[in-house]
Amino acid sequence: MAGLVSGSALLDNPDVSPEARQRLWESMRRELDRMDRLLSGRLGPSSEIDLDEALESILELQRLKGRHVEVRGASDVVCGRYDALAEVLNILVDNAATHGGVDHSVVEVVRRDEDTVDIRVSDEGRGIPAEQRDRIFDWGLRGEDSPGEGIGLNLAQRLMTEDGGTLRLAEHDGTGSSFVISLPAARRPVDDLAPGNRRAWTF
Repeated sequence: MAGLVSGSALLDNPDVSPEARQRLWESMRRELDRMDRLLSGRLGPSSEIDLDEALESILELQRLKGRHVEVRGASDVVCGRYDALAEVLNILVDNAATHGGVDHSVVEVVRRDEDTVDIRVSDEGRGIPAEQRDRIFDWGLRGEDSPGEGIGLNLAQRLMTEDGGTLRLAEHDGTGSSFVISLPAARRPVDDLAPGNRRAWTF
C-alpha cells in the first residue's frame, strides 16, 4: 500500500515525464491486480517465472517507497505463482526496513542444482535475536517493539510451501539477516553464460 500511495503521488507530479508516468501506471496497475487476487484468495496459477522480468516488476514499487534493492545473479526460470513470489519478496524487503531499520537489501539468484533455484534476500540491519531464530516463522511471533502483527513470515513460508518450494532463515555473516527462497527450476541454466549477460542491476 505504501508503494501505491507513493506512486499515486508521483502521478500528480508535473515533472514526471510521459514515459516514466506510463511505466509507473503499469507498475501500479499490476500491483493493484495482484493485491485484488491476494485478498480474494485467487492467486494466479503456477507457471514458469522468468526471474529477470519478475524481479524487475516486483521490486519496482519497493523503489517507489525509497528502498534500494540490489539484484545479483544469472538469469533463470522457476516454477511457481508470480503472485506468491511477489508477496514473499515484498514481505522480506519490507521487514528489512520495518524491523531491521535499513532501506538497502540484496537479492541474489543462485542455481543450487539442476532442480532448484535459490533466491537469497539479505540485509545489514539489526538482525534477529538468537532466542527468536528457531521460532521466526511461528504465527504471531513479534518483537516487543515491533509494529507488525507477527504473521508476515508465517504467510511467506506457507506460500512457498504451497508452490513446492521452501523459505528458510540462513546463516549470515556480520549484522543483519538473510532468508533463502527455494523454488523448483523450470529449465537448466544456459551453459557458459557470458559475463555480460549476468545481471547486476540496482533499484
